[in-house]
Amino acid sequence: MASAFRLGGTYCGGAPYGNGHINDTFAVSFEQGGVTTRYILQRINENVFRQVDAVMENVARVTAHAGRRAVASGAPDAIRRALTLIPTRSGGNLHRDAMGAWRCYIFIEGATSHDLIEHPAMAREAARAFGEFQRLLSDLPGGRLLETIPDFHHTPKRLEALRRAIAADSRGRVREAGPEIAFVLERAGMVGTLLDLQARGKMPERVTHNDTKINNVLIDDQTGAGICVIDLDTVMPGLALYDFGDMVRSATNSAAEDEPDVAKVKARLDIFDALVEGYLGATRSILTEAEIDHLAFSGRLITLEIGIRFLTDYLEGDTYFKVHRPGHNLERARTQFALVRSMEEQQQEMEAIVRRHASRPAAIAARHPHQPAIPTSVESQQRERIPTEIFDTADDACRRLAGEIATLIRTNTAAGRNTVLGLATGSTPVRLYKQLIRLHRTEGLSFSRVLTFNLDEYYGLSREHPESYWRFMHEQLFNHIDIPAENIHVPDGTVARSDVFAWCRAYEEKIRAAGGLDLQVLGIGRTGHIGFNEPGSSRESRTRLVTLDGLTRRDAARDFLGEANVPRHAITMGVGTILDARRIVLLAWGESKAGVIAEAVEGTPTDSLPASFLQGHPQVRFLIDRAAAAALTRVRHPWLVTPIEWTPIVTRRAVMWLAKTVKKPVLKLLDEDYSEHGMADLLTEHGPSYGLNIRIFNEIQHTITGWPGGKPNADDSFRPERAFPFPKRVVVFSPEPSHDVLGMGGTLRRLKDQGHGVTVVYLTSGNLAVPDEEAVMAADLVGEIAETLARSQGPVADFARTARRELLEKSAFAGDSVSIRRLKGLLRRGEARASLRDCGYTAEQARFLDLAFYERGRYRQFVPDDADVAAVASVLREYTPNQIFLTGDRDDPSSIPAVCYDIVRRACRLVAEESWFRECRAWVYRGVEHPWEAADIDMAVPLSPRELAQKVQAVFHHKSQRSQTPVAAGLREPWQQSEQQNRALAATYDELGLADYEALEGFARARLE
Repeated sequence: MASAFRLGGTYCGGAPYGNGHINDTFAVSFEQGGVTTRYILQRINENVFRQVDAVMENVARVTAHAGRRAVASGAPDAIRRALTLIPTRSGGNLHRDAMGAWRCYIFIEGATSHDLIEHPAMAREAARAFGEFQRLLSDLPGGRLLETIPDFHHTPKRLEALRRAIAADSRGRVREAGPEIAFVLERAGMVGTLLDLQARGKMPERVTHNDTKINNVLIDDQTGAGICVIDLDTVMPGLALYDFGDMVRSATNSAAEDEPDVAKVKARLDIFDALVEGYLGATRSILTEAEIDHLAFSGRLITLEIGIRFLTDYLEGDTYFKVHRPGHNLERARTQFALVRSMEEQQQEMEAIVRRHASRPAAIAARHPHQPAIPTSVESQQRERIPTEIFDTADDACRRLAGEIATLIRTNTAAGRNTVLGLATGSTPVRLYKQLIRLHRTEGLSFSRVLTFNLDEYYGLSREHPESYWRFMHEQLFNHIDIPAENIHVPDGTVARSDVFAWCRAYEEKIRAAGGLDLQVLGIGRTGHIGFNEPGSSRESRTRLVTLDGLTRRDAARDFLGEANVPRHAITMGVGTILDARRIVLLAWGESKAGVIAEAVEGTPTDSLPASFLQGHPQVRFLIDRAAAAALTRVRHPWLVTPIEWTPIVTRRAVMWLAKTVKKPVLKLLDEDYSEHGMADLLTEHGPSYGLNIRIFNEIQHTITGWPGGKPNADDSFRPERAFPFPKRVVVFSPEPSHDVLGMGGTLRRLKDQGHGVTVVYLTSGNLAVPDEEAVMAADLVGEIAETLARSQGPVADFARTARRELLEKSAFAGDSVSIRRLKGLLRRGEARASLRDCGYTAEQARFLDLAFYERGRYRQFVPDDADVAAVASVLREYTPNQIFLTGDRDDPSSIPAVCYDIVRRACRLVAEESWFRECRAWVYRGVEHPWEAADIDMAVPLSPRELAQKVQAVFHHKSQRSQTPVAAGLREPWQQSEQQNRALAATYDELGLADYEALEGFARARLE
């Protein structure tokens, strides 16, 4: 049989190989020139694979492309990374004779297929190999593979087949399988989740293996590395998560697939952790956010699907799967369902594992060198008076809390009790509500016995107002779950002033009548308010009408299209009302909340910071992200509370803190300064002070450069940016017009003056931030220009009249029409061009993307999609930059800068495999709200007095933004804030003993992979 294939040399012999149950496999050897080569000869089982020609067409395409990609990667063992088909003498890939259909592969030496996972490292390598298989085939040319087993993982159709088997009950087994049937039907809502995401464009079709067991990966005998995926007969179109989910199902089960004692069945988290690490290590650059978010879910879904198949076969008389005893398929189904239940019980831990590994190889990891591990010991939290958990992302925290709420609801419902929730509004809890909606849709979480009481409402707003909290709650949560309307309670902002006191007292009585709040969810404002309990609120305060603080109203200005439109009063639950809840969880995201979080957690309770009163509650927790935790002692100054590892960044931060504390330049710090401030162990490891001071001084000095694009023909060993290539192609991403000059106006001029090719890309139009008064003046100007040119009836004049009329006829707080938004967007474009002219740029160097997510959204309610990411990726491919500047890494996740930062990050992931991207470097700049701390800066660009004045003038051109950008109290205008911050950074460097500059702009590296 081997002679039918193009095998060189003399046949030496052959024998059966392996223990496969489907195809007949033989190892054959040939000798040529003293070298013996082995091959795999295989007879395909045509009873199982009835479309053999289609199977082989898929296999041929897949092996050829994967092999080319492996060779192109430069891997020294590329020939072992993919199966290689040997053609027949006639030139095909399949030989037929009387005994059947045959194919031949090159034998991969030095590797073995294993039937069992012996340790987590093996699971990691197998998952990495399957992930690498998907990555190599992510750009498979030639159209879609043939679907050789239609609807193989179509879970809804599997469920329908089960329903038919139940209805027919042809073998009278439905009664015995009652608990298993009920288990499946309770989870019917989750079966279409992945297909729904695919239909909505969130999850692309990929090339999938469809049999991702450990024995389908070859493990290197010497290194233990997973090197090649085999058994490709089931390769066809599908979803990536079908493969990962089946890996989770087959690998994590602690018992046999047909274990009669289901108490032994448990999903092993150590194996799951290893699977996620290996799989994401190979696929992180190609997976979408939706695919990553559903990795843990896919394990539950595919396990449920296999259980459904076993159960269906049992009900139909065991016609598909071979059985070895009565009830064998039912036992198999029970094992799968027990595994599903174990995964459900460990859902939070599994999702946390995914997020942890997903964050590691991201295309851009914000300021990665400056994010050391956060201490979690009891000792490190000694200054914290409220239990505080810090998460990598807001989504991680919300998944955790949503899971706890789901458990609370299910427990109470099972006991015949209602669940009473206190809910918050604003941008902070939006992610939590999305998670609750997800649990309702995919896991059947019912809110039919849940009562809700909202914290607050603006006074004077009707329910229909776009910023009313009644409308917010319905749009963000209530319209998407099964909560009865009569169970929803939101303060009434329209109650007559004379009736407010009685209404508030009645609201309190409703809470008491419901049995009190089981759980109160809170956010926190920059004034430290909870609900609308502003500074000055007492611990005993109850539900009442309050006057809003000026900072609170300024923070809401953009939501209401101007501070003048923000209501001055609100109805809010009191601090005492909140403290009556049995459990309290406060959520906070973004660096703007870091200061008040630290004061609330570590300070003494005071009515000037209402959130600090939470310290007295027995069941309160704060769940915050890394940015919001930035000012906690264990994050900012961990050496003050616990022994730490003195990494380079922590050492630099500590020495700079010490210099500021004792008011000395770095080079003048003494051993006793370190000892007297609890840093003697630093000297023990890295001292004495003389050498340590010099080292840190040099590190800080090396951040300073007048050449932000790199200095050509100069030694760049200690410069922040490399000298070559020169000149560089530079792309500056600005979330809205004005962010660019606020954060790096001086650096923009330097880059231009030093000959680099710079393009400023404005990601959004910024039209939502333009007050109506500015738009009216612009419309008047356009109209008068048209009349002056005697074109009062042309399209320009018509546009101006339409926009002006719509502006003047707008009802209070109504949204802008398309014409108005277009006019406001053009106004901001003009401001951006004028601003860039002051930096030495032409209009052609400005690029306005006007991303769609912004045009269809409102503040705090933006939902970017793949089209927005694709638009940014297109820009990156067009300019192939050597340098990228971006901002928004530590802002509130719902803010424009943070949303845009995430879009750029995702776009970088799409181009991460392209050759130009490997040489691209990214720098993060900051705006007026969250300036860099000196210790976080990797590049500091000095500004002369003239350059600072030019920057201020460039910012000043953004006339529509005066008093619109939230800035520190006392400095109402953004150019004032920007100027002060740049001068303050220069003063900090001066105090540390560096040169005395007029001003400095700071940047931190972003890691590109």
